Amino acid sequence: MKKSLLAIVFAFLIFSCDNYVDSSARIDNYIPESTSVVVKINNISKFKNSIINNEYLNKLSNAKEYLIDAISVLEKTEFKDQVIICFYSSDETVFNIIGNPKNTDSLNNLFIINEKNFSVISNNPNVKRNNEINENFSLKFKNLDQTNTNFSISFNSNISRDLIDVFFNKDQALKKGNLYLNVETTNNAIFLNGIVDDNFETLDPSLNQSTIDEIINSDINFYFDPGQILIDEFDLINSNIENPINLFQFLGFNNDLEKFKIFQLKSSDKISSINGVISDFKDDQKNSRDNFEYETKLKNNITVGPIIVKNHINKKSELIVQDENNILYLINSSGQIEWSKKIEGQVLNEIHQIDSYKNGKLQYLFATKNKLHLIDRKGRNVGKFPLKFNDIITQPISVFDYDKNKNYRILITQNNELFMFDSKGNRVRGFNYIKNDKILNSPKHFRISNKDLIVFKTKNDLKIINRRGRPRIETKTKFDFSSEKVFRFGNAIVTQTDKNEIIEVDLKGNVKIIDAYSSDMNLTSIENFMVIKNGNSLFSNKNKSELKFGKYNNLKIYNSEEFILISVFDYQNKEGYLFDQNLNLIDGFPIKSESFIDYYLNKNYFEFALKTENKSIKFYKKSI
Repeated sequence: MKKSLLAIVFAFLIFSCDNYVDSSARIDNYIPESTSVVVKINNISKFKNSIINNEYLNKLSNAKEYLIDAISVLEKTEFKDQVIICFYSSDETVFNIIGNPKNTDSLNNLFIINEKNFSVISNNPNVKRNNEINENFSLKFKNLDQTNTNFSISFNSNISRDLIDVFFNKDQALKKGNLYLNVETTNNAIFLNGIVDDNFETLDPSLNQSTIDEIINSDINFYFDPGQILIDEFDLINSNIENPINLFQFLGFNNDLEKFKIFQLKSSDKISSINGVISDFKDDQKNSRDNFEYETKLKNNITVGPIIVKNHINKKSELIVQDENNILYLINSSGQIEWSKKIEGQVLNEIHQIDSYKNGKLQYLFATKNKLHLIDRKGRNVGKFPLKFNDIITQPISVFDYDKNKNYRILITQNNELFMFDSKGNRVRGFNYIKNDKILNSPKHFRISNKDLIVFKTKNDLKIINRRGRPRIETKTKFDFSSEKVFRFGNAIVTQTDKNEIIEVDLKGNVKIIDAYSSDMNLTSIENFMVIKNGNSLFSNKNKSELKFGKYNNLKIYNSEEFILISVFDYQNKEGYLFDQNLNLIDGFPIKSESFIDYYLNKNYFEFALKTENKSIKFYKKSI
């Protein structure tokens, strides 16, 4: 096959560039006339994740040398925004990678040109600026890229013709056009949509401009929605699942995609719309049986998470994880990485979601040892965040919404001190906690009998303060406390001492011991429901369940209007247990996990995420 055709495979690779600025050089100057394939990456983190987790795209890691080199540049270099890669012919197939790299020190045997607003990384020793540029090429991408969230690809007419023949297995009238595709991926599927431009290479400038105008003003939905994979009216369709499609034939791979496919074409005088899906249909059937939704792998070991968060746009569950290099990742409901962001330090256990602008859009709020972060769903810092602290933050942050009106209060613990901030990052005037002994756990807020209580423990006291940080209730009996959490039970506060006693404190400060255990005890409660783990026994107000020998922690209750679930983790045998309200073990549990499992409970189902290996997470959805 022609070398130019080999580049097609990289059709599933890289590229980006939406904005062009006035300067001595433009991005267009580095896209040569002999270019066969151009890849735009609008979301570099999501693209890298596709290469790791999508079995078809992962084949590129073992592709031709020039493809391996191009992928290596993306892996070694952090780009500030979008990236463009063009593959073209010189003495051999070469590439130009155009973008804004933060550092190129790790790149060897490559040639780098630094322009005013971008850099060019190439394996072509003769890389140079082209004085003449083709405006049409860039303009035609304008509308196509408006809603693309992963990457897009364009092919020259030869490759476009061969691809359309592959898609439809029959002769077509679209033989002179160029194919432009947006590409979305899940871990077991590839979604394609775009257009075929029927007169890209015409010599008549007026025809070219006419086509550009039609593309820019077209009402075609250029974003492929996996939930709506069909064109309402189409002229040609191919959904033959018996004959495989080999999208990588031009690389010489025997990588037939034979599980499931469908392609559609809607013809027009100047531009035709095309879309398709290729999926590992067999795996999808397996997933529906065992409630497994997806698995996502990272390059580095996972140190925090997975933590389930909510997408405020589609209401679906997403995941946040952090790796050993302190890179934070947001993983969407399809298992794809939406963004990655390097921060200073490790997240302190919890991530809260708040609506700081009161407009229905949620942000992620969390702390590291020296910073308080607020990040939006696109991975951008919000307002004046992150806030930096000279002293170490010693507990996960506490977030209170006293009156359920989104006037959030954020409580920072630093050894024996408490500091309160609002959701804009301002210190809250009027809150003045007089420091005492070291604080052992994150403060909690309870509203009991119309009284706001902020409750936490020091070594020798249970502190119950008001909104202003002043003492509200003084306990009449003192104990030595463990660092375990405090809970509400009925109209009282319950917690455990360092002697494994469960104590109850009422609103008058009266204290009583309601139970005591020999060793290895934990409790959790909500409202009038309490669960206790003592050794290898788990029991509630009415029921009891025996656990196999192990070492257990992270006892937690999850509740909705309809259901209550109780989880506990055996960190010796690395297994997660899940029980219903009567302490009956949920079908399918215990389940293996490398760390504590996070759960989300809905009306008639629950979701959970776990770490299966140091670099891999799995997400499940199960009916109740």
